[in-house]
Amino acid sequence: MKHYTRITVAGISNPIPVSGVIGRLVATGLLAMTVLVAGSGCVGGTSAELGCDPAETACQSLEIEPPAPTPAVDAEGNALEGMVLIPGGSFEMGIAEADLAALVEMGQKVPHMSELLAKWWFGDEIPRHTVEVTAFHMDTHEVTNREFSRFVEETGYEAQGNWRQYATEGRSDHPVIQVSWHDAQAYAEWTGKRLPSEAEWEYAARGGQDVKWFPWGDSVDTTCANYGWRADETFLTGIPRLLGLVTIRTRPVGCYPPNGYGLYDMCGNVCEWCENERTPYPGGPEEDWIYTQYGPFREGEEPFYGKATRGGSWDDPNAVFVRITDRNGRAPEDSSYGMGFRCVRSIDE
Repeated sequence: MKHYTRITVAGISNPIPVSGVIGRLVATGLLAMTVLVAGSGCVGGTSAELGCDPAETACQSLEIEPPAPTPAVDAEGNALEGMVLIPGGSFEMGIAEADLAALVEMGQKVPHMSELLAKWWFGDEIPRHTVEVTAFHMDTHEVTNREFSRFVEETGYEAQGNWRQYATEGRSDHPVIQVSWHDAQAYAEWTGKRLPSEAEWEYAARGGQDVKWFPWGDSVDTTCANYGWRADETFLTGIPRLLGLVTIRTRPVGCYPPNGYGLYDMCGNVCEWCENERTPYPGGPEEDWIYTQYGPFREGEEPFYGKATRGGSWDDPNAVFVRITDRNGRAPEDSSYGMGFRCVRSIDE
């Protein structure tokens, strides 16, 4: 089975097979990777202590009502630290095909963006359909290096991903990255939790608000989430990236305002693993190329679904890739410097 990832050159984010030419070039560069790590801080401090620039993280386009999160408690009434209650309900999941035009407009700075390209990237979000969600508890923050380190130290777990390379001094409260789906699943089981389903994730990301594209509203705004660092990248400035010379620009969890449920960083910072495979939605497009991500010129390739990922990351150059409804799929053994996770907990009967 081929594995896929989005690689950006000159501002174009393309899902390609890592067995291809560019993939081999990236893999070769990773063997001698020089990683430049940015940021420091601690959860619960001021913006300055967190390593967050208040001018960059104030969310100038905040459109939602002030959050009023409900603390999570177990069946005995004990508080579940770091979690909130996500009430059950129904919502419209995904997008309609007519929404592709709006995505073309949102992603207009992505070179060669067109409705066909938008269908290639975002066709797996079609159609919009009603989903019922049962109440559950969810982590307010993405799992941090501090939390994952404790898990490894107490259990002796050997992770598939090279997370230690990025869990350096001063990054304890940054989200853990370079963890595979199996790593995330092992951590979740250790804490008595699980990974969220896509439906739970998308429902929670909306925060109980009437928003369509982002947790803060429907305006594109880099002050509301950690993304867009490479918006102005050119072919020449993108060459170091192909050689594995990457500046990791995660930020400590909680730098940006929470959504209506009190959840932080649901879009941007790191893309989050979900429990399920990224299979087609009921009644969705049947074209193989939407799911192989080879594009419309390679029809007939065997579909590749992978484990679903949600939320986009700091490494995404354009807001169109960090929307609430955007979905992707990766092989469960994969890991990357843009991938992390958070956990959920079913409510005890």
